[in-house]
Amino acid sequence: SNISFFLNANLIFSYHTKLNYNDNAYFQCFYTFYLLSFCGDKKYMYKYLLIDFDGTMGETQGTILEAFHTAIKEEGLQMPDDSDIKATIGLPLNPSFKKLFPGINDSKADELVSLYQKFYLQKCFSTLKPMPGLVETLEILKKEGKKMAVVSSRMTYLIVQLCDTLHIKDYFDCFIGQELVKKPKPFKDMAELAMTVLGAYKRETIMIGDTHFDIAMGNNCGIDTCWASYGYGKKETVEVDDPTYTIERFSDLTKIVK
Repeated sequence: SNISFFLNANLIFSYHTKLNYNDNAYFQCFYTFYLLSFCGDKKYMYKYLLIDFDGTMGETQGTILEAFHTAIKEEGLQMPDDSDIKATIGLPLNPSFKKLFPGINDSKADELVSLYQKFYLQKCFSTLKPMPGLVETLEILKKEGKKMAVVSSRMTYLIVQLCDTLHIKDYFDCFIGQELVKKPKPFKDMAELAMTVLGAYKRETIMIGDTHFDIAMGNNCGIDTCWASYGYGKKETVEVDDPTYTIERFSDLTKIVK
């Protein structure tokens, strides 16, 4: 309650005065009690949101599959099942093709990536659709003062263009693409870079995404996670990462981050 919070704060102040702590130590102690008093052991007041794009905010799966099909056919490779292709969504393209075709070298993977991108860029903007409730939810979060970053395995310039197409670019404070780090998803590097740009604390930050790669990145970074179950990730794949929360629609995010 508010009363218990102010009593705790008063105790801290008395203790601080007696021991003559410096201001920084006092602030850190005061801030920790603030989080615990209002948020409990698990739920914190999330101020910083790291959000994936494909399958979380944008409906892109159809065009992604077409681009994979086109690249694979042009290279004369055996077509994998769509379920196997879908399982790579969330990874950068080069490792995606290497996962689908373990025997190919870097040169062949680069050729496949080039063919994929050529097709995808021709269709991605005209076929892109927002997830239901996307714009309305981002508007609410922005008005509540949330700082938000798009963290995607795509190139940064394309993330910006896709967000601009959906008219959501201005809701975000930064865009983090895979080329900005040495180790992309599921490693922690992209999340850490986004937090650095936002000036975020781990306890106030949450990663929202629809695949194992998103949740694993959040876990590797030591922040809370939210699985967008309506997206492209399979439950049996994501549940091993033990996401902090699960949402069935993007608009449910407002219930978690307040």
